[in-house]
Amino acid sequence: MGNISAYFNNLVDYFLQCPNLDSILIGKYSANPKEVLKFFLQLIEEIDDFSFSNLDELLHTRVKENSLSMKEYFMTLRICITGEIVTPPIIEIISILGKEETINRLKKSLSLL
Repeated sequence: MGNISAYFNNLVDYFLQCPNLDSILIGKYSANPKEVLKFFLQLIEEIDDFSFSNLDELLHTRVKENSLSMKEYFMTLRICITGEIVTPPIIEIISILGKEETINRLKKSLSLL
């Protein structure tokens, strides 16, 4: 039972604690991860309605409006928030974590760059 428990704990660690990151992992999908993180930080700081539906619409719309790469931007966000490359949808995760925790994780990631 211990192995199964450890397996499931690893799947959801990012809900319980801020991930351990480094600049190499943060930059895996972006040539300029600092720009990506500043983009999301500014957007998230301005959002009042932190519901999934509002976050989903707003973040996707802003990335598209700015002709940015969905993969580059959302994978960089996913890594900074979870420390993982494969997760449930990142917008669902940040809506669960909440605005304050999401902002803290973005700022921590920026400090590593």
